[in-house]
Amino acid sequence: MREESIEQRPAEESIPEGARAAEEQNSSGMVAGGPAMEPAQGVLTLVCFTCGKEYFFADQNPPEEITCEKCGNTVFRSFFTPINDEVADDFRDSTERDMTPDSTATDTTASDIIDLNNF
Repeated sequence: MREESIEQRPAEESIPEGARAAEEQNSSGMVAGGPAMEPAQGVLTLVCFTCGKEYFFADQNPPEEITCEKCGNTVFRSFFTPINDEVADDFRDSTERDMTPDSTATDTTASDIIDLNNF
């Protein structure tokens, strides 16, 4: 068997990335070993791309042919929010704004403000 030159290969295989992609496409993928994990539990939110109307699906899958009730669009952006995800909960706790009006947002005290007025 004679090795093909780069010029004789199809266009997508003439560059190294294309050759690697073609090889991976033609190979039979590897299956990861180990037990299958249970799918994440959560809420799927579909947002209409045109008008922004939201549809929530927690206990069921969305219908295959969903149409927006408001504008009739069939293109949606999907967001999945997992339930009981410790990493997501920790991130949310550390980045959300504090909604209690009595708490101070900074370490500034009343005497610090008085000192600023004395300059």
